[in-house]
Amino acid sequence: MKKRFLSVLVIVLILLVVTPYIFIPSKLTIASVGITPCSLPGVFRSLTKKDDWAKWWPGPDGKNMPFCTDFVECKFKFRGYTYSVTNKYYNALSIEISNGNQDYDSRIDLISIHGDSTNIRWSYSVHTSHNPMERIKNYREAARQKQNLDTLLLHLKNFTSLTKNVYGHDIHLIMPSDTTLIVIKLKTPAFPNTEEIYRSIRSLREYASANSAKEINYPMLMPSKSTPGAYETFVALSIDKALPGKGEIAYRRYVPWKDLMLEVKGGDSSVSQAQALLNNYIQDNHIQVVSKTFQSLVTDRSIEKDSSKWTTRLICSIP
Repeated sequence: MKKRFLSVLVIVLILLVVTPYIFIPSKLTIASVGITPCSLPGVFRSLTKKDDWAKWWPGPDGKNMPFCTDFVECKFKFRGYTYSVTNKYYNALSIEISNGNQDYDSRIDLISIHGDSTNIRWSYSVHTSHNPMERIKNYREAARQKQNLDTLLLHLKNFTSLTKNVYGHDIHLIMPSDTTLIVIKLKTPAFPNTEEIYRSIRSLREYASANSAKEINYPMLMPSKSTPGAYETFVALSIDKALPGKGEIAYRRYVPWKDLMLEVKGGDSSVSQAQALLNNYIQDNHIQVVSKTFQSLVTDRSIEKDSSKWTTRLICSIP
């Protein structure tokens, strides 16, 4: 009976020793993969901006961003681990993960999918111990890290799935209603000021009223070209019927393509920044445009003097 018991005990001990080697490989790969409906350049730009990390990172670090002058010096904490960006590559980042006792070199890789979506893979590999008990600890540690990476990647996916988070504004696809325009071309030494713009708008409105035409949308402003000391800007009004034009006022037909529209609050500086972000969106998503971007002046700037309260829509046509 004793021999049988000892035999069983020996077999159990052997299984306890051998099992970790059978089921736990010598090298573990921890990876989390997900797809976000955002272009690769947009995702990469968010991953390389410290301020954007603060917006999507879960936990207290997302609200109280640690001070760091260089992005690669920033440390983010989550569930007892510290994450530090150590290097930036072409469409990839290396991130050091530390639990206080051991450091792991992980990497985020981005792969474009059809130009408008991105596959994100966050992964690293670790060698397990030859000691069976330590090997089991290594596996449990890897399982915890896998859960952490899944959670972090989910937050990143949710953040980058919203255009406003990546580009600072919502960008909408709309069908235009402006097809019949009357236009004045302004020539000024610099970008026209509010008085110059609204003087032209008043002239267009007076001409439309005199010819029983109704204004059907907000006044439009389209910078055309500039050279030192010379700036050309088109000021336009959308009306409900075609008019022949008179003097400086010309008739234009606006082809009704689909439009991209971004709405921005603030003065000329805010509009310029929003224009740059819209350009990023167009370039990132490989969108072909068929017209220059024009400004739709939602706020009557001749009445509202506080430029921080101005609302402007940036609109450009696409096929």
